[in-house]
Amino acid sequence: MRLRILQSESAAAPQTRDVFAASAPGFDVAARTDVGRRRANNEDNFSVVPELGLFVLSDGMGGEAAGELASKITVEEIPRHMKEAARDGPAVMGEANPQFSTLTNHLAGAIRRSNRVIWEAAQHHASQRGMGATVVAAVLRQPVLSVAHVGDSRIYLLRNGELQQLTQDHSLVMEQVRRGLITREEAEHSDMANIIIRALGAEETVKVDLDEVYVMPGDHVVLCSDGLTKMVPDGGIAQVVAEAETAQQASERLVDIANEAGGEDNITVVVVRIKEDTRKGLWGWLKGLLGW
Repeated sequence: MRLRILQSESAAAPQTRDVFAASAPGFDVAARTDVGRRRANNEDNFSVVPELGLFVLSDGMGGEAAGELASKITVEEIPRHMKEAARDGPAVMGEANPQFSTLTNHLAGAIRRSNRVIWEAAQHHASQRGMGATVVAAVLRQPVLSVAHVGDSRIYLLRNGELQQLTQDHSLVMEQVRRGLITREEAEHSDMANIIIRALGAEETVKVDLDEVYVMPGDHVVLCSDGLTKMVPDGGIAQVVAEAETAQQASERLVDIANEAGGEDNITVVVVRIKEDTRKGLWGWLKGLLGW
């Protein structure tokens, strides 16, 4: 397993770690990844770029090194693209969606570029054919959280003890649930639960689902791979995050209980605790909320 904590261009080279924690204006963030109890290799990766308010998590597929490479490409290309967008201006890779902000469209463009890099690598190297990855990514510009995703990794919002899933799984069984063909409980126990209907690297282009959500101090945002959600129900995730004293404590405990439940897959969690951005104050937060 290799996860990348991407720092500013003026800082030292990216570090490789299993855990990460940082505090920034407007949020605290912590992350942890673990191979689990059943797998020999960790194909999950994540990136945190505090100065951009950027959080990225990817679950690779394709077996051994190929899956790990796909997720590694994802967590490196997205921050690279977002840094370029912040520096160079408004150009967006792919067609912009007018329903969303330029920032959210840049996030979608970064994911499209990751998809292209993975797909091209697979075309040129026989050993990498069939590799792919999920991705969930978020950018925080208080009070708005830009959300983008492909695959069955998830982003949750915890507010006042209520856990809301902000993403929709791009999996066969959840598509059946949405169409009313099976229940959510049946989906959780289905033999087809691991079949993904959308992933990075599967095709030359990819559709990216987008959303924008207002957040407030006291909220928690959780990005996670299915190694957590297969093992721990939503209620368990909500309880751990709500009871944790820090984002780091929450991320560590979530991985621990997934392993205690069996640890059938790689487990990766990023927890973001929203706090007041003292640079803006309440008036600045209200202006952002009202779009002034």
